[in-house]
Parts: sequence; C-alpha cells; structure tokens
Amino acid sequence: MNEHGRAAALRQGALRSFGRLPKPLSRLVTRVVSPSWMAGAVALIEWDGRWLMVDPVYREGWTLPGGLLDRGETPAEAIKREFVEELGIDLDVHGVQPWVLMDSAMRRIDVVFHATIAEDVDPSSITIRTPELVAVGWFSPDDLPQTDQEAGDVISLIKQVRAGGSGLLVR
Repeated sequence: MNEHGRAAALRQGALRSFGRLPKPLSRLVTRVVSPSWMAGAVALIEWDGRWLMVDPVYREGWTLPGGLLDRGETPAEAIKREFVEELGIDLDVHGVQPWVLMDSAMRRIDVVFHATIAEDVDPSSITIRTPELVAVGWFSPDDLPQTDQEAGDVISLIKQVRAGGSGLLVR
C-alpha cells in the first residue's frame, strides 16, 4: 500500500471511530473544533425518478451528499467542492434557489440545493472518490434507505417544498 493509500485508510479508520462515538459526544467534539453553529451544504440530485444518496462511514444510515462549509466558503462553493472531492463530479447550482433547514437545538444550518450534475456525466457511473463514504446509490423517494435524524430532517424539508410549502424548515 502506498503512502496515499495508508493515509486514506487511517482517515477512514478515524472517521469510523468518530461515527461510533455516542451522538452527544460526537456533537460535543464537533462543537469544540468548529464554530458555535455548524453550517452545511447538501444537494438533491435526481435521475430517472431516483435520488442520489451516500452512506458515510461516520454516520448511521444513508444521507444526501454534502458536507460542512469551510471558513469563508459559500454554500454553493461548498456543495460543488464536496461533490468533486467525494464523487468526482461537477454540479450546476447556478441560478438555483436553495432551501434552508435550521435546527436550533443542534445549532445546525443546512443549505439544500436541488442541483443537476454536469451534462457530460453518466449518472450510472458515479463512484466513490473518498474514504469518507462506503456506498453510493440511486433510490426512489418512496423507498429510501435507512437515514439518521439529520438526513431525515433534510428529506422532510424536500417533501415540504414538494408539497408546495416553504423552503425554510425550522426545528
């Protein structure tokens, strides 16, 4: 195994260990090393009536792709960066009006984009490019895999918007 492979394996092991921490402890660790509020960017990508979802090593269940914003980064920049880093694909978020989920108890804000992948990308060929993920797949919105609470909140927001409701969900 080369140096890059060892580093990736170590990172994946650390993320798995972090994911096994009790939820209150993992949130405490995240808050200690991050700002008082966590801000993330998430994207809903649809293809043939199905949603693109990922299974991160550090979470219990599947989620929509995305991640935390880096300091000074806009949500649009963050979601584009996350897709390149995790799945090796470019997103088009130009002109997309994002939706917002705010969870005051968890001090978390997620900006959700209904984005599209670049035209030259074959959706069936999307593969994992990071040790942070163990699986990627396309799922019917009527038959989604198991998710954790955070992903469930994002899915609730999407369903709220789809039903003609607000693009803001406050928990």
